Amino acid sequence: MKKYSNYSGKVAIQQKVVSDYRAVFFERLAESCSGGVEVFAGDTPTEPGTQTVNHLHGANLYNSKNLHFLQEKVYSLWQKNFTSWLKRHRPDVLLVEANPRILSNYQGYRLMKKWNRPVIGWGLGSLDWDIPVWMLSARKSFFRQFYKCFDLMIAYSNKGADDYIACGVPKERVFIAPNSVCAENAERTKEKIEQNPTLVEQFKKTNGFSDKPIIMFAGRLIPSKRVNDLIEACSVMKSDYQLLIVGDGPDRLKLENLAKKLHSNVRFLGYQSGEELAFSFSVADLFVLPGSGGLAVQEAMIYGKPVIVASADGTQTDLVREGENGFHATLGDIPALSQTINESLKHRSRLSEMGKESRRIVTEEFNLNIMAQTFINAFNFVSTRNENPAEYCKSD
Repeated sequence: MKKYSNYSGKVAIQQKVVSDYRAVFFERLAESCSGGVEVFAGDTPTEPGTQTVNHLHGANLYNSKNLHFLQEKVYSLWQKNFTSWLKRHRPDVLLVEANPRILSNYQGYRLMKKWNRPVIGWGLGSLDWDIPVWMLSARKSFFRQFYKCFDLMIAYSNKGADDYIACGVPKERVFIAPNSVCAENAERTKEKIEQNPTLVEQFKKTNGFSDKPIIMFAGRLIPSKRVNDLIEACSVMKSDYQLLIVGDGPDRLKLENLAKKLHSNVRFLGYQSGEELAFSFSVADLFVLPGSGGLAVQEAMIYGKPVIVASADGTQTDLVREGENGFHATLGDIPALSQTINESLKHRSRLSEMGKESRRIVTEEFNLNIMAQTFINAFNFVSTRNENPAEYCKSD
């Protein structure tokens, strides 16, 4: 497929919120969109512990009001003024989160189709709703119809792409944009440490760490992350260890109490960003993600860390190569997780080699530039090859 260096049209992007890590991507994307990038996002995080921004460099950000309805299985979201925002900007292409729970997006689809302009869906893949077995057929039928609203799908991973294809999206209309984060903090910190190696020891001393291996988790402290599994798994290990937990959220107090109860060697450092977070990654020997997530895995790999992952968000199947740069763990299997971590820590020199492979993977195969290039290709594809984009949205 042809690669484009630029997209000349106007791009509109819808998001529930603009998180700090995603802002960097939108700013990078805007550098290659000469027609401009307009971002529409809610004003409040939909998930506890999410850090958001209210300004973008190179792209325009419109802050809407997120209205939340019901909870859990029947949760839905409405974002105010979405269609009026679209009418004001009249974009050449619209990119939205491919989540059927965002009800305001349906109006956006219809408006863009009225103008005969393409809509691109972007997401993890088919959502795994917890429903009875007898409803699975209806669920599949619903998603098949839902994805017909889009002229093209952009998936975070190969797993997500397979989900969309299984739901009836033609293979040629599914692009894969590896979910990526900015590596600049890692590069700056790496250079700083090379110039002054004592900085690592100073950081350890300041935060109460010894020379024992450091296991790290970074992310929001919420149930789906299953940080309790990691604390329990570490508490029964035979190896000496230190567990470093970076992040904040509603589960923090509960997790701190669990660590005390199990006499685990855990340090909770709270939310970190910038250089502070970079040093936490730098001192770690091993990164573990016991539950949902994904970007934190790639961030750990940028810092040259071996990784152990459970369910994550589907991207782990592309990022983590068994025995080469990390290991896959079964979600919720605490004894197996404990054994995997324990065996990993027995060979710290091997961990260092696996960390080098992690860094190679994200440097050469999964990075922000590759991600942005995929989006530029997608914008040009739907703009130049769809003689009548609305045809793809017709019912069978």
